Amino acid sequence: MNCKIKGCTCGAAASIAKEQEEERVHQFLMGLDSKLYGNIRSNLLMKDPIVPLNRVYALVLREERHVTMTKVKEEQIETAMAAKIYGGKGRIGYNKEENEEGDSSLPPLCTHCGKYYHTEAN
Repeated sequence: MNCKIKGCTCGAAASIAKEQEEERVHQFLMGLDSKLYGNIRSNLLMKDPIVPLNRVYALVLREERHVTMTKVKEEQIETAMAAKIYGGKGRIGYNKEENEEGDSSLPPLCTHCGKYYHTEAN
């Protein structure tokens, strides 16, 4: 091959550019966190011909948004479940002695049965 790259007619310049693009795609994909992006990385590396770098960026960004949205929804569900579990059982960090001493911000607590909203005298 007698290719001078500029004005190349033998196809070597295109071949070199393609190899460089593939190398950039591999470097980018291998730099991603395997736990978060392992599936998409595997899928993209199996493609033949290899996906262009700008398309790889777009697909990874879409996957990142999906992962982020999933985490937010999971956190919202956990918060809702915690509220449901603890909602009717008094305040978190409730101090029994505070109530027995007459803290007016807490409901009355029966010292006999341990239930709220009445006392042993009632």
